Amino acid sequence: MARVPGYIVQRRQGFYAAVDVPSDLREAVGRVRLVKTLGTRDKHVAQARLPKVLLELHARIDAARRKRPATDPVTAEALALQEQTEALQAGRMEGWHVGVHTIPGADGEPEVQSPLEAARSRLDDIIGDRAEEIARAEGTQRARAFADIARGRAVLLEQHMERWLAEPGRRGRVRKARTQMEFRGIVQAFGEWLTKEGIAPIIHGITRAIAGRYVSHLHAEDKSGKRIRDIASALSSYWQWMAARGVVPDGANPWPRQAPNKPRDAAPGEDETARPFTDDEIRALLAGTQDQAMLDLMRLSALSGMRIEEACLLTVSRCAGGIFDVPGTKTAAAVRKVPIHPDLAELVERRCKGKDGSAWLLHELGEPDRYGRRSPTINARFNRYRVTVGVHERAEGQRRSSVTFHSWRRWFITEAIRAGQPERVVRQIVGHKQDKRDVTLGVYFAGDTLETLRACVEAVRLPKLLPAQASAEAA
Repeated sequence: MARVPGYIVQRRQGFYAAVDVPSDLREAVGRVRLVKTLGTRDKHVAQARLPKVLLELHARIDAARRKRPATDPVTAEALALQEQTEALQAGRMEGWHVGVHTIPGADGEPEVQSPLEAARSRLDDIIGDRAEEIARAEGTQRARAFADIARGRAVLLEQHMERWLAEPGRRGRVRKARTQMEFRGIVQAFGEWLTKEGIAPIIHGITRAIAGRYVSHLHAEDKSGKRIRDIASALSSYWQWMAARGVVPDGANPWPRQAPNKPRDAAPGEDETARPFTDDEIRALLAGTQDQAMLDLMRLSALSGMRIEEACLLTVSRCAGGIFDVPGTKTAAAVRKVPIHPDLAELVERRCKGKDGSAWLLHELGEPDRYGRRSPTINARFNRYRVTVGVHERAEGQRRSSVTFHSWRRWFITEAIRAGQPERVVRQIVGHKQDKRDVTLGVYFAGDTLETLRACVEAVRLPKLLPAQASAEAA
């Protein structure tokens, strides 16, 4: 399911989409929160309709942000004048009452000026007079930035940010909510740095030299190479979108080649220190708690290869007929069918008994947060728990542990391949895309049979608990 900021609320028997309005835009929007009906009483239908309705609500917020994207009164004034400039350039004269004017011509003879030309000339004079006042009060740089914005020659850094985040990306899928939040924070942090450096946060004035200074600043703050690459990539993506929409000219992107290169031996998007759990770590994790939700979640991921959020989003109806209907949380390949491991049959039967099809399999986790996620709280709890049982590994200078909940997924993949299962089958089970460079598997292959997938799942077995651990668990 595509994710954009927002969430579902239930009123009486119906479901509604809701989006919190940023505090600086509440006056312009006229609401603290925007709500719109999803037109259904069925929870799953509501979840399917949610992304489209959220985009509609974000379009309303974006319209207000484009009009007043900054709380700074001088900038807001410039943007209001920019709207008038754009309207007059398009030939619209709403709010202007100007008759035919005559002005001195080059040869001294009077020239007739149309009402539209007169309005444009009058607006230009208004902007010029106001810029002179700002120059006397706040300096020439501030006045120049005001005039450039008001005359439509400059675009504020954050002016198109919300539309960029709300629109589908190049691959046709809307970014996840947490990615949107991260990208928004990246753009805002860059704008704050520009302001501190005395640089106007205007798109057209950001050169490669300024981008390079910012990257050097990130290095000085001891940001990791991966983090700097993520920041530069997000900003570059914003510039690419603006170039595609005609906001900036092609070739104006200052961010390519600014970030440090990836280490040659690092897999794309992976932390080279991350690893699967060992058998001893698995025994310690499964024997060290009486928290049934935690135990069941660990087993679910270990014997299916599911990501934590995928397991948390399972409902009773998605666990029918001996198959997990995995909703997927990342790519199209993540939406898949996974045979239920025999060692999970009791768990699934116990948790489905007496429940409606729309009920959560792991009901203890509560309802999703405003971003549609159920896993953050249990994930944090798991990380605290694993440390208490000694499952933790972080070398000096390493930012996070080499083992996390995702290590269950790594363990499943490792064990399946060690058991002789073909890589293409393992990819289907865990929701990894097939390599498109392999035309046969990546383009033409329709997928293995259910029997083949089931054999892959059943090839993975959890290590047996030691006698003392088994006795403790039984007790």
